[in-house]
Amino acid sequence: MHGSLGGLLCFKAQTIQPEPKRLVGKGLLLLGIFLGGLTPAAWAFDLELGVQRTKPQIGYHVQTYKSANSSLTFKPNGEETIFGQSMILGVGIGDYLVEMEQAEYKTTTIYTDGTGTDNLLSPHFTEKRLGLMYRAERELAGFFLGLGVEDYQESFVFQGETYANQGKAPYAKAGLALIFGPLRIRAEQLFSSIGEHNLKTNSLGLLVHF
Repeated sequence: MHGSLGGLLCFKAQTIQPEPKRLVGKGLLLLGIFLGGLTPAAWAFDLELGVQRTKPQIGYHVQTYKSANSSLTFKPNGEETIFGQSMILGVGIGDYLVEMEQAEYKTTTIYTDGTGTDNLLSPHFTEKRLGLMYRAERELAGFFLGLGVEDYQESFVFQGETYANQGKAPYAKAGLALIFGPLRIRAEQLFSSIGEHNLKTNSLGLLVHF
């Protein structure tokens, strides 16, 4: 009697013991299916690459420029229309885009040295931006809003020396995009600063969406 009871208990133990493993396996399988169902297609990665034609508008203020041996402090007098270009690379995750942009342009300004003599300068501007954008797109069009930080530099050559003002500044941008399959025609407006100068940049560009 005791032998048969012991054998029965042993048999039950052998049949019940694997159950927790089966439950864990089934639980993991259901969890995987559940999480897979919760993962929207919108969270897929995508890539944007393009170029823009830019039209910067600079509000000039008194600025200090430094060279290796000296410094100049003055307010430039520039009124001409400026055109430049920028290159854009963006990595998207759902409705958000991490965007890197490099812009470059040149202008001509008048520098007054305090003695009544005007000197014609040709400042060169570069801006390297890194920001986060929110985008909302439909079949044919969309809009976007973005914030970020840029590294800027304004430099020129005066009397054989290179003078520059450089630093970091926040920026904000907004715009619209027309969508033609993988192509985006994008118009945007950006607000930032270059040292003491105010900067507003209008841009029109073509981007490829992968």
